[in-house]
Amino acid sequence: MALPGFPPQLQTPLRTRTDRTRFGWVIVMLALFLPTLLLAAEPFPCHRADPDKFIDGRLDEWSEPYLALAEGNWRLEEGSTAVYGGLFDLSATLRLAWDDKHLYAGIAVVDDLFLPEQDQLIDKSDVVILRVAPAIVPANADSAPQELIITQTSPMRVYRRDPAAGLMPVAEVAIGMGRTLLSLPDTPIPCEACKPAAKHITKIFYELAIPWSLLPDFTPCAGADIGLEVQVLDVDGGDLRGRLKWRGVSGVRRTTTDLGRVRLSAQMPR
Repeated sequence: MALPGFPPQLQTPLRTRTDRTRFGWVIVMLALFLPTLLLAAEPFPCHRADPDKFIDGRLDEWSEPYLALAEGNWRLEEGSTAVYGGLFDLSATLRLAWDDKHLYAGIAVVDDLFLPEQDQLIDKSDVVILRVAPAIVPANADSAPQELIITQTSPMRVYRRDPAAGLMPVAEVAIGMGRTLLSLPDTPIPCEACKPAAKHITKIFYELAIPWSLLPDFTPCAGADIGLEVQVLDVDGGDLRGRLKWRGVSGVRRTTTDLGRVRLSAQMPR
């Protein structure tokens, strides 16, 4: 189709220049965003544990990379009208390490109102849930992830959810717990509905050594991947408001059990 007002000899170069401009923008956008997309697709690293690591409920010796769970991980419970109130309402960090016998987890949870587990009423308590499985499950193996429920009672308890028997105490997991009080900063609260329930906020530390024997179809070694999902439940006033949840960033990170991908690294903590 001829372009009015332009000599015929100029019309093809004009269209060519337009196509080149569009192609150039595509190249620019790929250069800007492709590294970010590739980085997001990388599994979360799990460094090899310090040989002197011990379980005491303190995380100050952990130097591994951590996952931060906050507003972007908030999932509102069905039927709830709760409003996420920021880091002091509910937030968490997770660090991982491994050796030939254990997967180690160091978890710190900040909550304005902790509700301890009572009578195994998990959905009515502030608990942490870890779902762990091999990243690639053999065809002849049980594909269901191991689901561990960590309570913040004293002493802390760990349960395993069994499809047939329900919640079963797990004695094989070494556990430690600590806590501290945080003072609220003098900053404006976003809304009255999400105002913290207390002036002093509790921060609880969970430290676990999970034996690889709970994953019989997995052999730990540097470069191997496991699947992981983390949930931190928020119960205020006896009702489940919502939960912080992580199971990978994108579909590229998912495993055959639809969990986030974690890669065991030979790197030692600094």
